[in-house]
Amino acid sequence: MTRISLLSDGYFTWLPFPVTASIVVIIANVAMMIYPRYWFRQGAWVSFSLIGVMVTVSLLVIQPFDFNVIPNVRAAGWVPVAVTVFFILLAVFYGATAAVLGWQLRRCLRRQKSG
Repeated sequence: MTRISLLSDGYFTWLPFPVTASIVVIIANVAMMIYPRYWFRQGAWVSFSLIGVMVTVSLLVIQPFDFNVIPNVRAAGWVPVAVTVFFILLAVFYGATAAVLGWQLRRCLRRQKSG
């Protein structure tokens, strides 16, 4: 039995994005342990969400999947659409999270300035 890969060569083009994002998130988490201020933590979480948007959008643009290996013709037709919709929703949810956390951070910083 042979295994046919669902990943195309585009996967190796996309791979640096999540690796770099993971390194940035790890460094930021270590920095949050050393400097545990609320505004810094909120800023980091906003950054994490924006990084999630960038990684998801890069995945949508590069599309490192080869759905032609799916033997069922009907499934091979709707799986790419389902995957694309999923990644679009994921990017939207990351963006909404960044917006809400950014709004909370802004509100916190305003409160600190006023008193």
